Amino acid sequence: MVCNETTSYCSRRCKICAKKAGGNIALNIQDGSHYSTIFLSKTIEVILNFPKSKSPTSYHLHIDKLKKSSEYFSCLFQFAGKEVTDNRITLSEPTDDPEAFKYFVQFLYCNDYLIPDSYEPYACLLHAMVYVLAERLLAPHLKSLAMTKLTNYLKDGKKDPSDKIIIKMVAAAYSGTYSDSFSGKAVEKKVEKKVESKKGTDKPTTDSGSSVGAETLESLDLDDDSDSSSEIKPIDPLRTLVSRYAASKLDRLRKQPKFRGLLKEFPEFTEDMMLEANNGKFVG
Repeated sequence: MVCNETTSYCSRRCKICAKKAGGNIALNIQDGSHYSTIFLSKTIEVILNFPKSKSPTSYHLHIDKLKKSSEYFSCLFQFAGKEVTDNRITLSEPTDDPEAFKYFVQFLYCNDYLIPDSYEPYACLLHAMVYVLAERLLAPHLKSLAMTKLTNYLKDGKKDPSDKIIIKMVAAAYSGTYSDSFSGKAVEKKVEKKVESKKGTDKPTTDSGSSVGAETLESLDLDDDSDSSSEIKPIDPLRTLVSRYAASKLDRLRKQPKFRGLLKEFPEFTEDMMLEANNGKFVG
């Protein structure tokens, strides 16, 4: 367990800090206020109506904490909309997974989140899900934290998530994030080019001096470099990370039918993975 020397309301971290402080722990939150000030704020009901859940999950969370940690919630509270009037917010997007939301709630009150040791085989998937949820809720600090935790997990040579978990991690990343870098549409466009004969143009000739297949060679567009100046836009950091990791495990993943299905479902993943291939090595 690595402590960042920031005292917060976290039982695991407090054990470490307690040794340094001689057992005298002041429960403070990030801005220096006493932890009890959190409970001076009003609460609002947040209902997770996740599409795959059998029944909704309900939380009663403090408004001040939601506003501070999430731009999404902050914007909602700026307007006296139905959610504020009813004191109830319903989240029902595919990214609003109840499991990921547990860690969002933990982050609200601890400024951190910890995945139990029993969940270690699924940790990389959970970190990816938390990242996707943080992006959806516009929670930049949680998003950065999830990215750091996932990077450290994947860089740990002792960790070896199963093929099934890697596939689910990739699916979560590519279904929950977006990128403008994918050039698939550009590939599909047909470039129409007219073949025009020009005076003074050098053409391959036979020994007798007559031109040989000039129009055929021109139609091949051998000198066409129209794509060479196209701008390569940065992709989402999560996509970069998971595609790089998947590329390092390609020898075993390609044997999985679900992985081959993933390539068809997310062609941008296929492109990203090819760009991140590094001879079976992973560099986080």
